Amino acid sequence: MRSRVVLAGAAAVLIATTVTGCATSVDGQATPASQTLSPGEVDLAALDPGSYQTTPSPAFGMATGAQIVEYEGQRMAEFVYTPSEIDPEFTDVKNPTSIIRSRANLTNVVGRDAAFVPANDRLVAGFVTSAGTPQLRLSDPTRGMQLMVVRYTDSATAAGAARSMFDAMVRQNKSIPVPLAGLATTLAARTDAGGSAAVPIAPTLATFTPFKDYVIYAWASAPAGQEKRSEDTVRTVLTREPGLLNGFPATPTKAQNGGKPVEVAVDQDQILLYALPNKDANAVNGSDRAVYGPRGMAHIASSPSTMLSTLTAAQSTHNAVWDTTVYRAATGTGATSIMNDLVNADVQNGATKVDSPKGLPIASCVSRDTDTGQENSCFVTVGRYVGEADDRDPTAVAQKISAQYLILTRADQTAN
Repeated sequence: MRSRVVLAGAAAVLIATTVTGCATSVDGQATPASQTLSPGEVDLAALDPGSYQTTPSPAFGMATGAQIVEYEGQRMAEFVYTPSEIDPEFTDVKNPTSIIRSRANLTNVVGRDAAFVPANDRLVAGFVTSAGTPQLRLSDPTRGMQLMVVRYTDSATAAGAARSMFDAMVRQNKSIPVPLAGLATTLAARTDAGGSAAVPIAPTLATFTPFKDYVIYAWASAPAGQEKRSEDTVRTVLTREPGLLNGFPATPTKAQNGGKPVEVAVDQDQILLYALPNKDANAVNGSDRAVYGPRGMAHIASSPSTMLSTLTAAQSTHNAVWDTTVYRAATGTGATSIMNDLVNADVQNGATKVDSPKGLPIASCVSRDTDTGQENSCFVTVGRYVGEADDRDPTAVAQKISAQYLILTRADQTAN
């Protein structure tokens, strides 16, 4: 269910196993007191977790210093609208969709010249999300959008950054500045259509809007003759995003904290410790080893609207993303709903059922062949928790979900 575009290396097979019971503590780790599975349904001796970790990770503690940028960006994801919330036709998740922690990330969004303006020395953190309308061929007409929110140290710096990045982008892209009626603080510029008949380049509209300590960057593209749709997209963003951003509980900078060091919890709500670690510590530009809310998860989901509505309904307010994904619903029934909804979404997107992994005979598994390779995803529920494993290698996904199952049998079922 995680987007294969955003989280490289993921692929799709679904596994469902349900365990319920009250949690008790053993050696400091929570474990289910009882299991409702019939004898033989889960054959622990037959499970093959490979070399993957089978117990929860140690507690993560607090992030300090430069590390805070990553976790602040992850937290911001919940306060940036998904493209499908702006326009339900924007369902094809694109890159860049990630936290903003450096000029390298910014370059992927606004170009090198805009990313390297001096004001970005005082960038705190940010998040960008991108999507388009589904497209079967490169020559098919399509629309797209990007929404990025970047936080700065203060409002004056944010205003200066918006102006500097806008001017640099106009020079770099040879864009044409245009006014947007009713949006006095928004700097906007358009580019005209280009490319070829085989691979057309659509006209675009890019905007920078300072808002308090933030810059809201909204970009949209549409086929020639439909430029009004891009303006409508941008206006919807700029009408709605400030209100959502007002609710973001920003971590104070050291200066805002009276010169005292600032700390941020790495593992919000104690759920990341239940996800399988990724051996590549920098696998997805700081966007993994993360805890996201429902909207944050929707940004990186292959079916964003389903992810957002499902997690919201199940009250899965904190969800861990690392080498696997772990969701925690308010109830076991909610966990089952999460699993079923995500499985159904993959099936509706063209996946087919395949055999379940060894030792998990009641698992439901699917796989899909695409032009970029096989996609496999596995899901397992243990009480209130849902584990998801994704990999292009069917053996790896079976081992990951087996290891994830073993970890979740030790998860705290009473956690809030």
